[in-house]
Amino acid sequence: MANRRFNGEIAKKILLAVGGIAAAGTLTAALIVMPGLGLVAKEILDWYEKQNYKKRYQIRRVFSQLQRKRLIEERNLPDGSTTLVLSEKGKRTTLRFNFDDLKIAKPEKWDGKWRLVIFDFPQKYTKEREAFRSKLKIMGFQQLQKSVWIFPYPCRQEIEFTAEFLRVGRHVRIVEAINFDGSDEIKDFFF
Repeated sequence: MANRRFNGEIAKKILLAVGGIAAAGTLTAALIVMPGLGLVAKEILDWYEKQNYKKRYQIRRVFSQLQRKRLIEERNLPDGSTTLVLSEKGKRTTLRFNFDDLKIAKPEKWDGKWRLVIFDFPQKYTKEREAFRSKLKIMGFQQLQKSVWIFPYPCRQEIEFTAEFLRVGRHVRIVEAINFDGSDEIKDFFF
């Protein structure tokens, strides 16, 4: 079980590194040819070289699996250089990692505003509704009513990302309020 978890972490690290470097536009400069790995980003190579023999073998194997599963692709550029890119499937997988790791930063001082997240999903979105509720709980929201959740800190980007990731953005509303009935009890929960 630990081996499977380690392989999952390797895949996550490789995909995020390739996606991050590609997003920064520096991938071609950061690629190095590595025996057994083909083209790799320098960030991955530095990490790879710090590992013992057994873990290096696992990294090479996971890297090959990601290429076979077409999550990572090599592309030849017009200038003759080669670049690594995430395929569409790889981008979706990376987006999943970003969704799983999504957290809301809490500022040092509360601005006195409440953020209410209100949603009303049609019946056919049962799985999405449960996933959305679960994510709200994980991020620290408090439920006011069945489809009304509250949070004291700025969270618009995180909620919009979550709603778009689950493809339910048009069914979610975010309201900022200074006061509401029952706010004193909710303050006790958050502060």
